[in-house]
Amino acid sequence: RIKSKQKAGTVLTAYATDKAGNTSAGKSFKVTDKTAPGVPTAGKVTYKSTKVSGKAEKYATVYIYNGSHYVGKATANSKGTYSVHMKKQKRGSTLKIYAKDKAGNKSKYRYVKVK
Repeated sequence: RIKSKQKAGTVLTAYATDKAGNTSAGKSFKVTDKTAPGVPTAGKVTYKSTKVSGKAEKYATVYIYNGSHYVGKATANSKGTYSVHMKKQKRGSTLKIYAKDKAGNKSKYRYVKVK
């Protein structure tokens, strides 16, 4: 049993000990990140907007799509803020925004209607 969360990339070694106190050879393994980032936030977007800004997991890449059309992406900084530059989008269209971390885990979508 591991007593605390371990950082992704950390190498741990597991051993087995029997009732007589004999210890097996150790088996090393690397901790992997399997946790999806939280859904990114996004500020208000109007038909005049040329960027979308918000917060996401630190260093995650934020992707924006309008339907199946790729709009843009940006990487969140060390404070978790991002800003995606884009062409103006049509009023009434819906942007689909998600974050993907360095390990490839993908967040759920945030939908933002263009005002």
